[in-house]
Amino acid sequence: MYANEASFQAQLFDLAGKHQLARTYLDGLVDLQGSKPFAGTYAGDQKAVYHGARVDEVYDYTASQYNLDHGTVLWTLAEHYFITRDRDWLRRVAPSMKRAADWIIEQRKLTQVMAGDRPCPEYGLLPAGHLEDNRDWGHWFSVNAYASLGMASMAKALADAGDSDAARYQKESDLYRADLRRAVLRAAAASPVIRLRDNTWAPYVPTRVHQRIRLFGPIRVAFYSRYPEKVLPTYRLSATRELLYGPLILVDTGVFDANEALARWVIDDWEDNATMSEPLGLHVHGWVDEDLWFSRGGMVFQANLQNPIRAYLRRGEARAAIRNLYNNFVACYYPAVNVFTEEYRQWRSPSGPFFKTPDEAKFVHRLRDMLVTEYDNDLLLAVATPERWLAPGQEIAVTSAPTHYGPVSYALRGGSGEVRGTVELPQRNAYRNSWLTVRAPGGKIASVAINGKPWKDFDASRSRIRLPKGAGPMEVVVKLR
Repeated sequence: MYANEASFQAQLFDLAGKHQLARTYLDGLVDLQGSKPFAGTYAGDQKAVYHGARVDEVYDYTASQYNLDHGTVLWTLAEHYFITRDRDWLRRVAPSMKRAADWIIEQRKLTQVMAGDRPCPEYGLLPAGHLEDNRDWGHWFSVNAYASLGMASMAKALADAGDSDAARYQKESDLYRADLRRAVLRAAAASPVIRLRDNTWAPYVPTRVHQRIRLFGPIRVAFYSRYPEKVLPTYRLSATRELLYGPLILVDTGVFDANEALARWVIDDWEDNATMSEPLGLHVHGWVDEDLWFSRGGMVFQANLQNPIRAYLRRGEARAAIRNLYNNFVACYYPAVNVFTEEYRQWRSPSGPFFKTPDEAKFVHRLRDMLVTEYDNDLLLAVATPERWLAPGQEIAVTSAPTHYGPVSYALRGGSGEVRGTVELPQRNAYRNSWLTVRAPGGKIASVAINGKPWKDFDASRSRIRLPKGAGPMEVVVKLR
């Protein structure tokens, strides 16, 4: 079992309202905490590590050396609390979470070394270790990103529940994030710039400390085609670390905000070099038909493991998010058995090696984000739905979707020059703002009425409405121009 992938499945169960099933997954990870150590230059006995799934000598379900496991599990435990706000459960697992956070704090001390008057390149990061299936060790930015996210989420959960240790862990989390950001910026500054497709140049953000150029391999990927004239060599090396655990994770986990300059560099490189790769040499897709009706940009061969939809949403780039969702669906979905593949080999239809539940979970996460998502203490509704979903006679409906603030429901129906709907906002926990985005073929928002009265608090340029807070369903009428 990969603990990080079990975490993705637990998050899916929570988002689907199956909280007890999610808890069963998470309780197993807590009970088996420290049952198997990481490979790496870590100090101590690792009894606090979330990684092992070893029950006893006979039943050991630990799979591979995913140093990503620890931070991912810690983050998911906190996410389960935010979705359920079950303080009794949090009090029960908090000692385990605190041990996990204390392990991160202690391990970081091993790299807090100065080289003269300057910090060493890995200052404040976790010691070197594995990333995932690959065998090489390093101070991986993605491993640290998930560990940082786990600590930050835990501190926030403890604060919400009134735990007296919350402030200490928040301080440690802030220090960790600052050290990680500085390490990333140092590595980017020491690396050669990269060329984009419009012949401009941008800083290159490596995947780990002490890296200056792109990493390739060693995972071998078989490419094949149903068209004999386009058959390629059986195996190619894929840029696995660049794509599946590359710098995009720094944006997805919030180490860098999606609107910072570094995020723009990362996403531009992802779009131009990683996914539109044939001219610049990454060759991660093999052959690609040039007559396809959709663009192949924005998506890589294991599309549900790493996908920039959340970054697009945070940047307000709805069309890019929609493109990725549809490309993903066409390339990875097997309709005959209603599952997604782990990887794909061609663009026209599903072609991956096998089905994989955690990757399916990530697809559902991203679809959910486009319909309902939390960001920066705001609740965002329908932030990236395709315009044709609100064509006249078409409807979008979300019913009792779990969020950090409680369940939310809404229904929108397109009409001639207007969209009508009902919204029932969460009441369990406070949030800053709730925004309803109305993307319809009729054009921009001209006017809004809520419960029969004019409502002026909307942004026509972004097609979104700031909804009033209150209990019970509200009727919304949006006129378009």
